[in-house]
Amino acid sequence: MTVNTNLIVSATAANTTTAGNFTVVVDAPPPAPGVTGVMVTCQTPISSAATSQCTASVSPSTVAQTVTWSDSAGTISGTGLLTAPTVTTTTNVTVTATSTVDPTKNGSFTVVVNAPAPMPQLVGKGGAVRLNILGTDPIVGFGASDGTHVVDVSRGTTTIYQGGLQDLENGVALTATNYPQNEIPASLFLNGVQVASVCCGNSFVIAGSNVAWLAGGVVVNTNPQTTLPSPPGDFSGLSAAGSYIAWSVASLPNTPKNCSVYVNSIVVSDNSCFVQTKLIVLADGTVYVGWAYGTSVYAAVSKDAGATWTITTIATGANPPNGIPQMDYAVRADGSIIFVWTQSVAGDAGATSVWESDAGGLPVRLSGVARPGFSGAGEAFVASDGSAVWVDDGVGNASGDYHVFLNGIDLSHGDGPELRLLPDGTRVVAWDDASSVWLEKIPK
Repeated sequence: MTVNTNLIVSATAANTTTAGNFTVVVDAPPPAPGVTGVMVTCQTPISSAATSQCTASVSPSTVAQTVTWSDSAGTISGTGLLTAPTVTTTTNVTVTATSTVDPTKNGSFTVVVNAPAPMPQLVGKGGAVRLNILGTDPIVGFGASDGTHVVDVSRGTTTIYQGGLQDLENGVALTATNYPQNEIPASLFLNGVQVASVCCGNSFVIAGSNVAWLAGGVVVNTNPQTTLPSPPGDFSGLSAAGSYIAWSVASLPNTPKNCSVYVNSIVVSDNSCFVQTKLIVLADGTVYVGWAYGTSVYAAVSKDAGATWTITTIATGANPPNGIPQMDYAVRADGSIIFVWTQSVAGDAGATSVWESDAGGLPVRLSGVARPGFSGAGEAFVASDGSAVWVDDGVGNASGDYHVFLNGIDLSHGDGPELRLLPDGTRVVAWDDASSVWLEKIPK
């Protein structure tokens, strides 16, 4: 009985026609309480294709606890056992339990499914790694006992060139035989074709279709070899991108300028130079040059083919007197600049750490606090998506026992990392461990 009901009871006397009636009111039972909610819990995170047992609790506890299960990916049993899908990137799976008493009431839980940890790929035996991306193919160059190896990782092909690797750009290897020491002549080759013979040079780089190096000035292997106009002094920081060549020069004693950065013989900045510069040229012709000086990192931008420059101080405050021994930067799609650099700070007992500043924001420390007696972190490089790679001996067995980190994730024991992006955003990192060269692809 689900509603209140009146029952009429009648009685008739025996052997008579006299009768009487009485009405009995029968109340229906109180209605069962309705479902107010469903709460779901599952184990998370889990690995690709792994299982997670989910449970559901229907409120109030006096109602039936039976539910039906569903999920957004993978499969789930009638008892709430989720089998995750096979994934290559971190994926969120939504698990839903619906009350069988009231199908309008349900609850959900998000299970994080982690992709399998990528495994480094052995590229070859050697060291001193350079990394390029051609289309979707990683190209790795490195020095080996029999010369320079250039490996097309996707195709599995290796080309061996004579000499030691000096630079690698767009898959073209610059190698040198009889590396110049104590004024020993050297021969320079681009993909095995000799392009110059030099004496007393150093810091060889590919400059478009030419080669440039330092030899008492900036020399380019045009026919004949040309020394670019520049004040005399102590040259360093040579870099190139396309037809642009950058360097720094510390003027000779008793001259007006102390130290300056030049691009194609045009002064970009006075009184600021470094042993390292970096040039980037965008498809629209915008030219960037970055460098460090003292306790600050700088970037300059030219939109008129290097005729004029706008300089920005990216960050300052490195712990003197060590300053900033190494830096790198990248240009985002919107034209903003992201910098990483190595410096030491008070409290690290002289050890170095890795820092980042995105679009001129406040510096953020990427590496952990150095262990007492250890060297710390360094060799930082950054990609245009903000990913950063560096080395740190803080997890090693001794000072100088470095591991390679990408965005704080320990990839492997190793040194000398390089970082590039594939067109789909996959991060590609290459490094060596003193005997072998490794490459790893990490999806975005």
